[in-house]
Amino acid sequence: MTAARPPVWLLDVDGVINASKPGWSAPPRTAYAYAQGQQWKMRWAPALITRIRDLHNNGIVEVRWCTTWCAYADQLERLWALPPLGRAFTDDVNGHAASVAKLAAVRQVLTEGRRLIWTDDTEVPLGGPLYDELMADVRVLLCRPKASRGLQPIEVDDIEAFATKEQPVTDPSALYHTLVRLAAINATTVTLVIPASNFEQVTLARDNINIPLWLLDEKPGYRFFAQVNIYAERPEHIMLWNCERDSVAAA
Repeated sequence: MTAARPPVWLLDVDGVINASKPGWSAPPRTAYAYAQGQQWKMRWAPALITRIRDLHNNGIVEVRWCTTWCAYADQLERLWALPPLGRAFTDDVNGHAASVAKLAAVRQVLTEGRRLIWTDDTEVPLGGPLYDELMADVRVLLCRPKASRGLQPIEVDDIEAFATKEQPVTDPSALYHTLVRLAAINATTVTLVIPASNFEQVTLARDNINIPLWLLDEKPGYRFFAQVNIYAERPEHIMLWNCERDSVAAA
């Protein structure tokens, strides 16, 4: 069975790692990096770098630089003892061009079918159409830290929790075949998570799936009952399907 790929973490630098008052209950570190022929002061919390490194190296997330430092990210990897990381883009861009490149990177991750973590102190939306679009997708976690503080422990905890939670089942055929597989190993109860936006798609995906969602095994003699409940933490996006296998008398 193929292991699920971790979410892609699009990681900005200035205002996210590089911050004037990074905190983390320890003195910050300071050094310099060079871009566009200039020297730039970098100030960061060592504990934050350790968390980023561990999350990536342990396969919990796949970190990709998504920053105006992308063209110079090899310096940052040496400075912070990070492994070579992916780049969301390679051009040396700033201003509007950087904004366009970052949003294109966001859409590319979702096009790849991956879950997305996006941390940026200026580009992550706080409202508006883009915010609504991204928040309607359960695969997305948005994080916009305060620029002077950068990412804080509670925010990294949220990222880790998001990365390790049960993944949504978005493909109706995958939902059906998952239930069939569970029947084969005599599972009695399983909880599957799917986006609420796919509710109608799933219920109409096969002729034998209708409200109240009786799912019939391809082998006669068994049936599945799935009761839909609203997931309290994000009721607008997620539903829980509590599925039970029952034996039924042959007709």
